[in-house]
Amino acid sequence: MGLSRLIPKLLFPETGELDLIAATGILSGFESIVVAVIGIGQLVMAILFLLPITKRWLFLLSAIAVTLLGIGALISSPHLYALPFNPGALNIVTIGISIAAWVNSHQLVLARHCRRKEKK
Repeated sequence: MGLSRLIPKLLFPETGELDLIAATGILSGFESIVVAVIGIGQLVMAILFLLPITKRWLFLLSAIAVTLLGIGALISSPHLYALPFNPGALNIVTIGISIAAWVNSHQLVLARHCRRKEKK
């Protein structure tokens, strides 16, 4: 998620993103707004990952978001799941990485928890 998805969703939504949303039949007439909201949401998550904050909750949020987007693609365009590099395979890998990062995130070393004292 993030900057690689910003370009198609916000700058060129007519490249297939609108068709995927329209195929769901949900929020008919608001497809461009939905695509823009999804793109902005992905951009916000990418920026949050770059900030020096605890990211444990972001890993879970990322896994949930990818799951929901994958379900949306499955409902709207199930034929995409028969293609190479389909949303299912990519989402499973992304969800797996997010869960692995979440499980291991409590073991990460943080500079703000440093026990060393500055020498004078």
